[in-house]
Amino acid sequence: MKIILSVFCVGISLITFAQKILSYDKPSVYLDSNKIELEHYLFDQNNIEKVDVIKKEFDPLTNSSGKIYITSKNPKDYHFLSFTDLKNKYIGNNEKPVLLLINGNFIKNPTNIKIDSAYIFNVEVESGADFDELKNLYPLLSIVNIQTKSREFLNGERQINLIGPERQIILNGLPNNSFPE
Repeated sequence: MKIILSVFCVGISLITFAQKILSYDKPSVYLDSNKIELEHYLFDQNNIEKVDVIKKEFDPLTNSSGKIYITSKNPKDYHFLSFTDLKNKYIGNNEKPVLLLINGNFIKNPTNIKIDSAYIFNVEVESGADFDELKNLYPLLSIVNIQTKSREFLNGERQINLIGPERQIILNGLPNNSFPE
């Protein structure tokens, strides 16, 4: 009986320890008082007025270790488009399979993406039939590449001059689950 109890206690201790290690400790993020998953929202960082970070100990009830409050310059300017909105606007036929790229990066789970319509610079839509490798296998495939007004894109191969201040706020430390490594 003592052996069974000992094994049980050690097992419970290991499970508790493993849960502490495996639990993801990330802060809650709010954009203009609306809770968001930052890795799923795309918007122009130049429209951010201020960022307040409130650190605290990990709270197992909320699975959070603090809060980040992002205040934009004009909250009414945001119009977030979902993946369905993007499909309806740029493809039209919802039955077609879609491969979504943002600034040339594949999006693994596009159904979670929310992108500010003002942040979209250009949208390129290609068909699987346009590519020799795909035209026989996936002729109905739509390949959608959304180019944003981000500094990385604007300073890349395609230089574009935009009027406005050139400042950027980078929020480090949050996972980027949407993009492949």
